[in-house]
Amino acid sequence: MQFVLHIGTNKTGTSSIQRAFFENREALKERGVIFPLTGLEPNTPAHHHLSRVLRGRRADELGMEPAWRDHFVKEIREYDTCVLSSENFHTIPNPDCVANLLPKKRTKVVVYLREHATYMISWYQQAVQSRNTAMDLPEFVDAFFISFTELVDRWAKVFGRKNVIVRQYDRRTLKNGDVVADLASIVQPGLESVFENDDFAFNQSVAGNLLFAKRLLNCFITKPESLSIANEISAMVHLDPTFKGKIEVDQSVVKRAAFLARNDRITLKKRYGLDLIPRHEGIEGSLYPDMSRLKQDIETIRAECKRRNFKADEYFERMFSVL
Repeated sequence: MQFVLHIGTNKTGTSSIQRAFFENREALKERGVIFPLTGLEPNTPAHHHLSRVLRGRRADELGMEPAWRDHFVKEIREYDTCVLSSENFHTIPNPDCVANLLPKKRTKVVVYLREHATYMISWYQQAVQSRNTAMDLPEFVDAFFISFTELVDRWAKVFGRKNVIVRQYDRRTLKNGDVVADLASIVQPGLESVFENDDFAFNQSVAGNLLFAKRLLNCFITKPESLSIANEISAMVHLDPTFKGKIEVDQSVVKRAAFLARNDRITLKKRYGLDLIPRHEGIEGSLYPDMSRLKQDIETIRAECKRRNFKADEYFERMFSVL
């Protein structure tokens, strides 16, 4: 049996990949490919729990069976290829723990990377929406800059350079301009035909004053509280066109990210043949914040929270009680 381990990164179409492979499990089985249920996070078609238990979390804490390894082996043994996917894998400091489950010589590790500035901006939007990040974008870029080379090196050291496939998350370089088709073609030539009639575009970024309102709220809530309302926030993007998509980013911020990534780009190209051409121009999108309509937008957001009995309403009450 061969294994394909998709490790992210985040903000590179991971949700689309996971939903596509999960919802087409039966069709994939007919091709000898299994996307196992073992290790999936409840209500999420991603192997987040598998990544956590391999990192050392107790299985019972995650609601997994103590004999989860036996279940895993039994579930996959009749198939030619096993596909696993979780962006959490790319955050593992030492992938040796993964090699305890997946044989090094029969495992392909696939990682998608995007240009540094757009990655940092998209990650920032996610961090404000689903965590309790309250810093502004320039602060975030300086505080959380990530070296893609160090990330890939960790996995290459354990599984071998030839078994780590590094792909650029860019429609111009992806198979059929689509990340789902691209990963499918890596799993098995021609497998992308399984997904050709599906549209798995997913996970629209929160933007505009909805994102800014959440950033304000983050000053008054804990990380667990923020996680508990992440889906509520994303469920309100329909309230206004400016609440989803890209945020406006000044050229200076983009250039700062490009500057921080200068050595990483050189090493990635030299070591892995990946040419991440830096972006230098600013990004057009929703104003963040748009002060001319902030009061009105927050009133709209609070009204929607009350109408739908969202937990976020309680946290907005907390915030405004001390302002």
